[in-house]
Amino acid sequence: MQESTPKRSEEFVEDVSSPDTNTSSQGYVPLWHSLKKWPKVVGYNLALSSAILLYGYDLVIVANVSSMPAFQHRFGAELNGKYIIPSEWLSLWNAASPIGMMVGAIIGGYYQDRGGRRLSLATGSFLSAVAGVVIYLCDLHPNMDSRRGLFLTGKLLQGVTIGMLLCMIQTYMSEVLPIVLRGPIIAFLPIFTLLDGEQFEKALKMQCKLDTGDMDSAKTIEDLQTSIKAEEEERETQTYSDCFKGRANRRRTFIVCFASALPQFFGLQLLASASYFMQMVGMSATNSLIFLILGIGLGLIANGVSLFTLNALGRRILILWTLGAAFVLWLALGIAGCFTGVVTIWYTAVSMMVITMVCGLGIWPASHVVAAETSELTLRSKSQGVGWFVSGVATGVFSIILPYIYNPDSGNLRGKTGFVMAAFAAIGYIITWFTIPEMKDRSPMEIDRMFALNLPTRDFKTWKSDVVIDRGANALKQATEA
Repeated sequence: MQESTPKRSEEFVEDVSSPDTNTSSQGYVPLWHSLKKWPKVVGYNLALSSAILLYGYDLVIVANVSSMPAFQHRFGAELNGKYIIPSEWLSLWNAASPIGMMVGAIIGGYYQDRGGRRLSLATGSFLSAVAGVVIYLCDLHPNMDSRRGLFLTGKLLQGVTIGMLLCMIQTYMSEVLPIVLRGPIIAFLPIFTLLDGEQFEKALKMQCKLDTGDMDSAKTIEDLQTSIKAEEEERETQTYSDCFKGRANRRRTFIVCFASALPQFFGLQLLASASYFMQMVGMSATNSLIFLILGIGLGLIANGVSLFTLNALGRRILILWTLGAAFVLWLALGIAGCFTGVVTIWYTAVSMMVITMVCGLGIWPASHVVAAETSELTLRSKSQGVGWFVSGVATGVFSIILPYIYNPDSGNLRGKTGFVMAAFAAIGYIITWFTIPEMKDRSPMEIDRMFALNLPTRDFKTWKSDVVIDRGANALKQATEA
């Protein structure tokens, strides 16, 4: 007796039996060709990516004002004839931004689903301007503790805006980019919001603005609608608790959270305070700032190269290679810190620049891509909120403890702090090896299927489906069956 098969709606069927589906309906397109194929998309993406500069500016520039002699004189305290920032205030200032990020990420993950992506962007931008004014004017107060408190307040508010903006931007990157561009570019496109409100005509109009004349905009919108409708059949209302319901979602949420915290495992917080740290090792303020600028420049170059390495090599292998290299470099820096002299000072400075460049080639950008593409579509905004919350926690913890480790009025480890960072790099490498799969060139439907099958981490790269995925009827049928 022949078994009856569930009736399928062809609208919600994706045939992934062909190996070519690894790049979805767009087909395999080399990165350079894809840039020419979607020039308007790239332009809009890069325009909104400028909001990420806010994070970098706060992380590096604002964080390193404490290394400037004039700031130390205005906000610091004298120790052995030299002005330094007290450890407790340095820790509070370093932790203020990540604590604010935690709050902003949760607010952003909730708010962008309610008020919309564009309103979330506008709100975050306005609050950022307010925070900038507070930070800029805080030194005018005559009382020392009040100056320090106002600076702390400004950094805390700035952190809230960063959490809101990064959560929203990364959500868009994972939702709307062509697969081949998902790794290289962080995007802001209003298409998904319009589709989520079932405003097909508006979404189509917007897509036409982004596409070139020879592209089928209607087909692109229909593909997006299919993914959205397929996910919506499985949800009524989504909350943050849904990120932890079911084995697959718990696994995906853990990966998002760990990937969001990965930058702290290669030492981002210490690298961000490189100028002040190098002064504690013994370098002059002028030279430490020069090395900081050189490190930023090398990091930018490395990040540019990563546009191609992310697509050519994949996320997992880049994270493992560069995190392993960071471990060796931090270990060598710690050994150098056991000695004193000019050579140790300059070796520390050069090592920190090299670590910035190496991590900029791989783990730094790759961690954000992994965090963006792991969660399922309907939980993506909330998963990003949880991820950036964890990122804020990790950044806050490192911000608080590091000054107590290397500052002269506390642990005074100085260059030997490299041993601490090497240990964290080793821990990050081990966790990455067992938990982060390779999802390069995978469509959202394929990623859903692989997590649903509970594939081992190392099997993601080679997995090929021989099934037709029917999301509309929640049925799976072997493609080879008659």
